[in-house]
Parts: sequence; structure tokens; C-alpha cells
Amino acid sequence: MIAARDELGLSTRDQTLQEPFVDADGQQLEPLDIFTEVKLRGRALVELYRGSGDDQEKIWSNVYKFSANSYGAYLTLVPKIEESSRTAMVEALREAGYEGKTNRPAEPAEIPAKVEANLAVMNFVPQFAAVRWAHEDIRTRGESTSSLGVLVRGYSHLSMLTEFYWNTMHLAYKARALLYAERMVVANPDSVEALWYRAYARSMVGMHKAAVVQMEAIAEQTGAEQTGAEPDFDALPTCMRIVGPRCRFDLEQFRAIASEHESLRPLANFLIFRTAESMRDTTFLLAESEAILQNCPDAYGIYYFLYYWGPLGVQRWAVRTGPAMMMQASSARFRGVASLPDSVKELLGGGILLRKAAPSHEVANALVSAGAVGRDIGEPSWAALGRMTQEVSFVQAGILLCDASNAYRSPLGGLVKELSPYVEGHPYESAILALGVDREADPQKRAAIVADLNIVDAQLHMRPFFRMFYSTNTKVANGIGRAAWRECSRDFTAYSMLHQIAQTKSTSGDERIRRMFVRELGKISPYSPDLIRASIVLTPEPSLAELAEWQELAQRASRNLTALGKAHARLGNQKDAVRCFEKSIGVRPSQSACLALADAYVAQGKEDLWLPTLEKFFETDDLGLAHSQMRANIANRLMKRGRWKEAEPYALGAAETGAAWAMLCAANCYEGMGDLEESELWVQRQAMAYKGYSYVTWYLWCCRNGKSNPDVRRQAKLYMDSVGNVEIPTAYSKMATYYLAEGQENKGSSD
Repeated sequence: MIAARDELGLSTRDQTLQEPFVDADGQQLEPLDIFTEVKLRGRALVELYRGSGDDQEKIWSNVYKFSANSYGAYLTLVPKIEESSRTAMVEALREAGYEGKTNRPAEPAEIPAKVEANLAVMNFVPQFAAVRWAHEDIRTRGESTSSLGVLVRGYSHLSMLTEFYWNTMHLAYKARALLYAERMVVANPDSVEALWYRAYARSMVGMHKAAVVQMEAIAEQTGAEQTGAEPDFDALPTCMRIVGPRCRFDLEQFRAIASEHESLRPLANFLIFRTAESMRDTTFLLAESEAILQNCPDAYGIYYFLYYWGPLGVQRWAVRTGPAMMMQASSARFRGVASLPDSVKELLGGGILLRKAAPSHEVANALVSAGAVGRDIGEPSWAALGRMTQEVSFVQAGILLCDASNAYRSPLGGLVKELSPYVEGHPYESAILALGVDREADPQKRAAIVADLNIVDAQLHMRPFFRMFYSTNTKVANGIGRAAWRECSRDFTAYSMLHQIAQTKSTSGDERIRRMFVRELGKISPYSPDLIRASIVLTPEPSLAELAEWQELAQRASRNLTALGKAHARLGNQKDAVRCFEKSIGVRPSQSACLALADAYVAQGKEDLWLPTLEKFFETDDLGLAHSQMRANIANRLMKRGRWKEAEPYALGAAETGAAWAMLCAANCYEGMGDLEESELWVQRQAMAYKGYSYVTWYLWCCRNGKSNPDVRRQAKLYMDSVGNVEIPTAYSKMATYYLAEGQENKGSSD
């Protein structure tokens, strides 16, 4: 696309950005199709086709060889593809009949204040406006380091702001950031500033080691390596101050930059959020949330990941606050974009008559329509902005429904109908509509709605959505959620590796795979907080040197200190374990650290400290079910010791929340006490509240205690029949027990 756009001056549309390739009358134009096949052994095939069906013609093909060393593939491929975008690809397009002129060079010029202001805002609309200005500046005035710099920064920021989307737009923006940075370096081989822009792109897209290597090369080139001097940031764009801290996840530097440089305050706070995400520490994120949300109120990915990683109370807040913020802020963001189409302006309201703004889906549709090739010569097209708007609305609707589906046992048809305009036309629209059908009462109808759903651009962070359809069979897949998980997009950036490590199950069978991803993360982002924690967890017998190194690196991260304490405990170093757990709790109290500290006290023979340590957790803020989870943990530990009566108040305290696991804790407690009537009451309550699989739990309770309940048996059978042959890993044991209880020994043992 750079070959067409910047070497021939042609208007382009990117399928990854979902820009429709139609003319002003809505007629489909003939696109150029790109076929790529990448082999991790070091071979990438790229082919360019024109036409479709029997008339399709290959107009260009090339094989790129690259380093097979994870992110090293990008370091090799980016320069080669950038070179082709100026040479071989251009010649192929000319031979195919496409004509035009390359961008003429231009002297750097001062970036308009409005563009700089847009680059400072962590929201997709101003960032889009900034890169659109840069492309227009190149088209009309010529290509300069100043306009290329805006493209590198804007596309880098868009790549982070779109990472929570349920598609691969973020990959397109990452590619553009890296390629324009490379183009800048090639055009200005003696420019230290150009090298810094390359480091900037690498750091923001998640290639932190590569950015550090680039900074080291700059230091060597400028002589700073020998003197140990800091880079002369006064001679560079202000934004370069944040590259090093970004690569090293340096929270103190982020705070200092936010304090000293107002233009970088939103970005610095956004990167504090990304650091918390890498730490997977929602307690820390909440502690920083006031400053983060004050400076990045409509960086919608923040709300998504608060839902994704956060405790229940935070999840409920996030799924409602994100849409509310979009309703409040989006019209003002759009009105700040220069040369907005008249059809869009009409929908934004305001003016003398103070007209009410149209809903965001109507604005998005108008933008997509305005982006037709015959109407819009700008890059990216208005359609790209419309598609991003649609995607934000869709994702917000998706997680709101996922949360509601877990929170309420009544049908969600009304909510689905209300949200349907915001999901219309999306590849996963049918899955959202299916959430309006009770999965327990009518699983067949629910499955029928998604029968033809195709898995498109699945992302690792879509896991909450996948869970909703884990056992839904369709024409396309046996268990659509499982199929989607297998199809997830993966790449060699820190973001992808973080989610891959987090989502790979902690089982012995997957431990080798997890270690592989941890090694890759170490190559890509050696200072990642999650790398430290994963290294601790996956090293069964660490050396003293490793423990000492981890101690130094884990100073500021509560989760890492907890992991380090558990490593000491495994080795029998209870004194060191206690020290780490106490320090972890001092940084930020967590349930995991309190439980581990209590166990370490027991291992030291300090049984009297066990219960007070756990009860101290109740002094922390309860952001959902954390206190109930601790009560259930205390109850379960007491029950394991046969102290049933002591466990009762904790089990009841947990059960009062109505959570299924909490009610089963109470049921287990009364079963152990011999009070079967009270025990069955709690099993019944959880089955009536959660239905479906909960009836299997109730049925197995009946079998275990010699009770006969034909209706419960029937409900359990209905559920098992509706599941069919889909595997549910979290329920293997109970499913097998069910089949054995039903006399289906062969099925029970094979499943």
C-alpha cells in the first residue's frame, strides 16, 4: 500500500482496516489482493493479484528470507519490505498499468499546534486526525521528516489504542508505524532523529528489546556510549523521552515525565496503565486509576482490560462506564476533526439550535459511506474512522452482554434488542444476538443463531466471549468457543506474548508451551514485569543467583514478590518466603499473598498466626467477591482439618453472596457436619439460580448421599444431552462421574 500511496500517489483502501473499496455510487471496485504465506523457518511469500475468480491475474511475487528468531523476523522483514515498497512493488504496479508520481521531498516544517495536540490525546479520533493530516501534508507539500514523524507517532499510538478490538486493525497500524519509521531512516541515513523515530515505533508496538538495541546503536554512533552521557533530549522531539521508560516499564520515569511535560502526560499515564496490564495487577491499576482516567478518560481499552483482569465490582463498573464515556465524549472528539464530511457534521448536533447528537452507530455509518473512493481522497479514509467507531461500540456491547449474562439468570432479549444497532453488520453479530436466548432453556435455538458464524480475526483477549459459546456446536465448529481459541491471532510482540502466557493453562501438559512463550517474551521484552513472574513460577529449582536477581527485579511488583515467596516456600526457605509475602502485602495486599503467608506461618510452626493473617485481609476494600472468596478459602482449609463447626460461619458468609461456588462451599460444610437437609438446600439454591450444569452437581450430590430425585436426574440429563460431545476441560471430572453414575462406564472413562 505504501508503494501505491507514496510512490504513485494513488488512493488506497485497506481490508484490514475494513475500508470498503467502492465508488461514489456504492459500486464495488476491483481491488488488488495480496496473498502472504509466512513460514517460521525463515521464508515469507508475498503475491499480488488483480481481478477475481477465473480472471484473477498474478502481477507480482517475491520470497523474503528472514531470521527465524521470533521478533528478529520483523527486524529482517521490515527493511526488506520497505525497500520493495520503493522498488520492485512499484515497478510491478506500473507494469500492471497503474501510473503516478512519487512523493516529492520537502523540508521539515513546524507541526501545527492542533496536530501536536491531537497526538497528545489517547483516543483513536484525534490520532486518526493527526495521521490524516500528515498524509495530506505529504500529498500537497511533499514528504518531510516532520510529516513522517507524525505518521510514526500516530500509527504507533493507534496500534495501542486498538489492541482491545475484536479484529486485527492493531496489526495494520503496527506495520504502518514500523514501515514509515524505516522509510524515514532510509530517506535520512545520517539523521539521529530518524533512528529515534524507529526506536519510538518499536517501543510502542511492543518490540522493546529491538528499541533498546536501537538506542544503544544511537549511543555508540553519537559517542554517548563511551562517555555514559544521557541522550541530548533537548535536541530531539520531546516524545523521545518516553522511549526508554516504555521499554523498561519504568513507573517512576513515567510519573516524572507526566509531571514535567504536559504534552506527554496522557501518554505517560496510558503507559502506566499498560505497565499495570503487564503486571496483571488490578489493585495497582486501581490505585493509579484516578490519574490515568483523568488524563485518558476515553482510551476505551482501559475499560476493556479493567473488565478483563479486574475483580467483579470493577468489571461491573467498567462495562458501564466505557459506553457512558463514549456517549459523553465522542461528539466533541469528532467535531475536533478538520474537514469532517457534511453528512457527519449534521449528525453531531450542537450549533445555535443545540441539536442533540445522533447515536454513535449512525455517525459511524455516515463515516463509512463518506469514505467511498470517489468521495474521499484522504488517507486513511473516513471509512477507517467509521470502522473504528463501530468496533469500539461493538466491543463495549459485547462485554456488557457477557457481564450481564453472568450477572442475571433471566433472558437478555431486551438488552440485546437495545444494543442490536451497535452490532449490526459485525462479523460476530450473530453471536451477540444469540446471547438474547437462554442457553439453558433453549440451547438449540441459541446454536441455530450462530450456526453459520465464521471465526474471523479472533484475538486472545476475546476469551470472556469465547467462554459464552464454549459448548455451542455449529455447522462450522464443534464448540465454537474452542474453535475460536485455536484460530486466535498471535504475533511476536510483547502484548501478544503476555496474553499467550496468561491464557496457556497451568497444567503439566502445557508447561513446556508456557516456557516456550516465556522464552520468546524474554527476547522481545526482557524488562516485562510478567516475564519476571513467569520465570519465577516456571523454574522449579532456581539457583541462589536466580533468586537474588528476581529479588532485585521484583521490588515494586506485588504479584512478583508473591511468586518469589512461593519459590522460596517450595525450596523450604520459609523465613525468606515470609519476608517476600510480607513485603508483597506491604506493597499491595492481595488474597494470594495473604493465603501464602498464612501457609508459610504454619510451615514454621506458627499455627496461631494462620487465621489472624487471613482475617486481616477483610480490612482491605472489597471490590467484588474478594472477601467472600477469602471466607470460602478459610472455610475450605478448616474443613480439610475436620473443623466443620468452625468453618460454618465463614462458609455461610461466603454463600450469602449467591455465587455458585460459595453456595457449594456451604453445602460441603453442612454435608461434612452431617446436616444433609441444610446441605441439599444450598445445592438446590445454586441449581435453581444457575441451572444447566448446576443440576449435574445436584444430581451427583443425590447419588453420593443416597437420595432419589427423578426431576433433578432429568434436568441433569437434559443438560448433558444438550452439551453433546463437546469437551469442557473444567468439568472433565464431574462429567465422567455423571456417566459412571448413569452406568455408562465406557463413556465416562473415555471422556
